[in-house]
Amino acid sequence: MKVPDSLNKASGLGTAKPQTRAGKTQEKVDADKTSSDSVTLSSEAQALAGLEPESHVFDAKKVAEIRAALANPDSKFKINAERIADGVINMAKDLISAKG
Repeated sequence: MKVPDSLNKASGLGTAKPQTRAGKTQEKVDADKTSSDSVTLSSEAQALAGLEPESHVFDAKKVAEIRAALANPDSKFKINAERIADGVINMAKDLISAKG
């Protein structure tokens, strides 16, 4: 629901400076930033960043074939919503029991 701007101005809403999630105004956030901010990647992250796209296990042609088969009502691929729902429920049960 959109509140008309006239109501915001009349009630004094919308006149404060926007704040970030930490509750700081943008000016304070900018003041906290320094030019020495840096990020260091672990050796594992550096190795992953160096991977060639061909090394990923992804077959676009196979995905396109499966997508077409799912869209075709006469396909051998049938979507069984009940089976999917049972799987989701069982996975949720497993996660809950592992957490507790």
